[in-house]
Amino acid sequence: PFSFRFGGHASGALLPGVPCTLARTELSDGRTRIQRTWTLDHGLRVRCEALTYADYPVVEWTVYLSNTGAKASPILEQVQGLDTQLQRDATGEFVLHYQRGDWCSADSYQPQQQPLWRNMQVSFEPVGGRPCSSAFPYFHVEQPGGGLMLAVGWPGQWRTTFERDDANRLRIAAGQALTHLALQPGEEIRTPLIALSFRRGDDRVRAHNVWRRWMLSH
Repeated sequence: PFSFRFGGHASGALLPGVPCTLARTELSDGRTRIQRTWTLDHGLRVRCEALTYADYPVVEWTVYLSNTGAKASPILEQVQGLDTQLQRDATGEFVLHYQRGDWCSADSYQPQQQPLWRNMQVSFEPVGGRPCSSAFPYFHVEQPGGGLMLAVGWPGQWRTTFERDDANRLRIAAGQALTHLALQPGEEIRTPLIALSFRRGDDRVRAHNVWRRWMLSH
């Protein structure tokens, strides 16, 4: 559920051809840690560490990219901690619920909603590296029969994009707003922490309350 480009090649083309190691650890409070690791050419190691919860419909993860080689890596860019697609039924439409973020005004954090029509793209990004300035990194995507809530955990310049195709799919991508770099030997970077809470049914308020209970519990 993440993506990047490495040496000009998309991760979606690189990772399927690389063996993946899987480690699963049962933790306290009904949590399970799942770690997947790939090692690509030039020594790029990709590690996705995820947590699932037995008592809540929530998953969260962070991706780590490190250079285990002896020289600088090819260019690593367009790093997205989240890159996934949703598909809806033929009826109804995706609706995005979000907040305005902090504008130093009385209408800061004002709730908004936006239907995501076909071929529409909506992006959110804060101002000046302040993570809640003019944009808020919490979103709720409704679709017929359910939806999901999304949080982007990054204390800096993030960007989240919602892109509709001309049929029934919605692509969601979230990560650092700007990544274009080479990793030196031994260096490691990470993506924002991504948290998703899934929902069935049409009760949006209940979904918000489930999210709050998860935050308080864990």
